[in-house]
Amino acid sequence: MDGAAPWYRYALAVLGVVMLSLAMFTIREELGVLNVTLLFLILSFVLGLALGSGPATVGALLAFLAFDFIFIPPYYTFTVADPVAGSLIAMLPMLVIFLMAQRYFVRGIATTGFGGR
Repeated sequence: MDGAAPWYRYALAVLGVVMLSLAMFTIREELGVLNVTLLFLILSFVLGLALGSGPATVGALLAFLAFDFIFIPPYYTFTVADPVAGSLIAMLPMLVIFLMAQRYFVRGIATTGFGGR
């Protein structure tokens, strides 16, 4: 997204999280917590590659909040009913892994390119 205004890149990151959340919301019961986690993680890496680390970090934080609010019972709250069952454990790695690896991953792709050119 060379030449795009910074606000535009952040708006695209927010839009990406909203669109994925809406798509997954329609089949929430069939997806399961781990699949939702992996889809948000993939979105975070795509945002990092396409938009840079700032918008990707905002997207990852919004994905984390959407994950807890929409996909973890009790729904539509930021509380977790049963953290022992793995809900909390499944939610935190998405954010931690992304925030730790995202800068190095994006920097490597930007330096070497996709095809090793």
